[in-house]
Amino acid sequence: MLQIAHQRYTCQECGRCCRRFLVPVTPLEIEAIAKLPWSPGQRPTRDFYCVVNGHAFFRHDAKTGDCVYLDEHSHCRMHATFGAKCKALSCRAYPFEFLATFPGEVTAAARYDCPAVLANAGHATERYRNDLEELLQDSQLHLGNGFSEAELDGLTRESILAICEFLRKAVLDTAIPINALRAMVRRLDQLGRPFANDVETLKTVLPSMRDKAIRETPPAAPGRTWPERTHLRSNLLDYLRYEQQTGDFSWRRRFRQVFLATKLFMGHGNPHEFSPLQPDSPFAKARIFDAKTWSVPVEPEVWNSLRRCLASRLESLQFFGRAYYGASFFKGLDELLETADSALALSRLHAAASHPGELVPEDCDYAVALIDHCHGKIHR
Repeated sequence: MLQIAHQRYTCQECGRCCRRFLVPVTPLEIEAIAKLPWSPGQRPTRDFYCVVNGHAFFRHDAKTGDCVYLDEHSHCRMHATFGAKCKALSCRAYPFEFLATFPGEVTAAARYDCPAVLANAGHATERYRNDLEELLQDSQLHLGNGFSEAELDGLTRESILAICEFLRKAVLDTAIPINALRAMVRRLDQLGRPFANDVETLKTVLPSMRDKAIRETPPAAPGRTWPERTHLRSNLLDYLRYEQQTGDFSWRRRFRQVFLATKLFMGHGNPHEFSPLQPDSPFAKARIFDAKTWSVPVEPEVWNSLRRCLASRLESLQFFGRAYYGASFFKGLDELLETADSALALSRLHAAASHPGELVPEDCDYAVALIDHCHGKIHR
């Protein structure tokens, strides 16, 4: 059974996914693509893939960063000439990701590093059910075996679904602070599995636990202490380094990345040095941990894309197990809600480049695209 997260998406033909990402291609796909019957003079290139650390990826143009099959109109030459089915599975599936969950069940959710998904623009994702079910039949799609006993954390299917549905509705409520929900989840974890598995009692108690957490949890202010800042800087570095994927794995580039990462970790440097796509704002000057610098009240609407992103992860269960390094349910849930701190810090960093001291929806959108692109994918 395929469960599709409630999102909106229609391809805008922007070509972003064909420029910024290293797209994997399997040996079978390499063989099939090499045999495509191009007309004389029409074949873009015979050297269409590269191998990095034993894995093959579509090659990108060294000057433009475009996939070698991307034309001047941001259209795929393979798709235009031979149809969608000749493309690699990764291309055909994007922006959707699949996860095997409970026995006989699979979820699909669209990624927020796609501008259309981020903008919540287009058709309801249910429209793509037939296409997604066809992709599920592809022998090269490896879904794994679903959640293990350790990943389920001693919880039943019913209790996990009840907790996730309650949290999904809560994160979409702009009046509820996300850090309060994180505090509630930690308290629920402490109460033990017998309590959490009593679904009827659980449904009755969750609202009061939520309200108590809202009353007792202080306002979000990442980086209050030095250990918190160290942890948050480490997270930001992962996002900033991983987002700009490239086929250049030379020692020279690696040393430069380490040098830039060290500077940023110590509170210096500029994210723009990692990639021209990152905000041009010196880290120290941005003062992302200074409450006085960012004292202007933030309108709830600013966080709409973050809340939608969290809701889709909760609905699709794509935040623990294989979706997050084999983490158990409560561990994955805590890490998912913690991304709100990273989103706030990244939003401030983005804002500091053009309108320091205040946040607007575009700042959050930048942060969400970066986080969802990386969360659960680094080192996988």
